[in-house]
Amino acid sequence: MKSSIIIAMLLLLASAVASCSGSEEQRRESHMAEDIGRKQAIELAGVIASDTLGAELLIIDVRAREAELRRRGAGKVADSYIGAFLNTLDSINPGLAAELQR
Repeated sequence: MKSSIIIAMLLLLASAVASCSGSEEQRRESHMAEDIGRKQAIELAGVIASDTLGAELLIIDVRAREAELRRRGAGKVADSYIGAFLNTLDSINPGLAAELQR
């Protein structure tokens, strides 16, 4: 359920970024992407030990959302999103974060 909400938020974010031109709005969109990335890292940390398949699906989802943002021309927002995800994950599970950064 949480993943569905996060996916919807990211798609809305990608649509908004594609249409925005102001730097203030881009900063706001980047901050929202960072928040979503942090939440997904925390969600991953919560399921990694008990649900391997769920964790794998969440990781795939994160990379798919990053790719979708980039495909829609929102490279800076994608950088903010994946950066916040990896940094948060690194503070929770450094080994997994290092593995995902390879």
